[in-house]
Amino acid sequence: MIYLISGFFSLLAVILISPFIIKYFTKIGIIDKPDNHRKLHITPIPRMGGIVIYFVIIIFTAVFYDLTDIKFLLTGSLLLAFIGAIDDVKGVKWQYKFLFQSVSSVLLI
Repeated sequence: MIYLISGFFSLLAVILISPFIIKYFTKIGIIDKPDNHRKLHITPIPRMGGIVIYFVIIIFTAVFYDLTDIKFLLTGSLLLAFIGAIDDVKGVKWQYKFLFQSVSSVLLI
């Protein structure tokens, strides 16, 4: 039952925080512009929406588990979130993303 409650509050936190983050990222210019080549959207959309979901899930996970028990989970997932955020802002070559994802997968396993 406690996990269901945690999931509900995680969803609620994401729903409440996301509009502010979207507005902020749009304001500072972290948006994905359509290029009529690979993008399917017509209007610019904000990037980095996953970062909100990531931090809410990590916070609620840390509430239920001792941080020493999930240190590899935290380290691996933080590496993935970090490289994803850098890729959204500046763009990262596939080789570096592959390297970070490989290291993260070893830590997560």
